[in-house]
Order: sequence, then structure tokens, then C-alpha cells
Amino acid sequence: MESINEKAIHANMNPEYFPIFLDEMKPFLIRSAYRITHKFINEADDEYSIALIAFSDAIKSYNIEKGNFYSFLDLKIKHQLIDFYRSNKKYQQELLIQPDLFEDYTPTADSYQHLQSEISEKLSSSDDYSLTYEIEALSEYLKDFGFDFFSLATSSPKSKKTKALCKNAILFLLNSQELLQELQQKNNYQ
Repeated sequence: MESINEKAIHANMNPEYFPIFLDEMKPFLIRSAYRITHKFINEADDEYSIALIAFSDAIKSYNIEKGNFYSFLDLKIKHQLIDFYRSNKKYQQELLIQPDLFEDYTPTADSYQHLQSEISEKLSSSDDYSLTYEIEALSEYLKDFGFDFFSLATSSPKSKKTKALCKNAILFLLNSQELLQELQQKNNYQ
């Protein structure tokens, strides 16, 4: 009976044996991907596809003199998954928003309070995407006033005293219906 190392060499030399060896190794691939990602993997997941790619690479580059095939394959899967997660990290915070959500929206004084309560709710929730959604929605809404949420970061005051004064001014504005209406009428900066 062949050892796992010999089977890996045999699968590299004989393309007909490759799918047979792959079927035998599927549980190991899933278990290895699970150990690395700490989430349950099935054959429909991207992580399983990455493990298959790593398996193919391991078969092609395995040298029996360098050690055990299981260890080599496990290392290949780990490196492939790390590369996959690093390359997709920039897309994790993306949230697609339907543009028609903002079309017929006209803000009122009550909507400001509602918006403030929604932001507070979303900040307290554990869902990372909810904060992104709220920031995007607020940024879109603030465009009517001539700026967006992200420009606030560059123009935000650095001093605690100035920040406190700005906060008080905003709270005063939010609590005054008359000033809110005047601000809504004068928001034609675009």
C-alpha cells in the first residue's frame, strides 16, 4: 500500500490518478481550511476553492525528500488563504447601496432626529456594515449642504475645547426648529 507521500508523487506523474487522490484528500482539505479560517467550510465556499488550488500546486511542487505531504499541503493551503484574505481585505468594508433609496427623499425636522437616533442605534450594534451604511447615507445627505461626511475629518477641530463648542452649536441647531428650517432653505450650495 502506498503512503500519502507516494500517492502525491503518483498523482503528479499520472493525471488519471489525480481526481482519485483528490477525492481521498477532500476531508483533509476541508479540515485544513477550517483550522486556518475557524469557520465551517463546504465545497461551495471560496476557501474550499483556494484549498483546491493549493492542493494542485502542492502536487506539482512536492518533493518527497523534503518531508511529509500532509505538512506541505497544510502549509500551502495556509499561505494561499492568507494571500486570498489579504487581497480581498479592501472589499470587506464595501456596501452596495441602491441609488433609488435616496431619490424622493425630502428631509424634515423630524428626519434629523430620526437620523440621529438611527446613527446611535447603528453605532451600538455589532454589525460592521451598518456603520458604513450610515456614513454613506449621511455623506449623501450632507452633499445638499455643500460638504460630505469625509471632508469633516480634514476640517474637524483638533482642540477638545473647540470640539466641545462645535458640539454645543450643533446640538443647539438640532433643538431649534426655526433654525433647522432656515438651514434647509439655504442649503443651495451646489
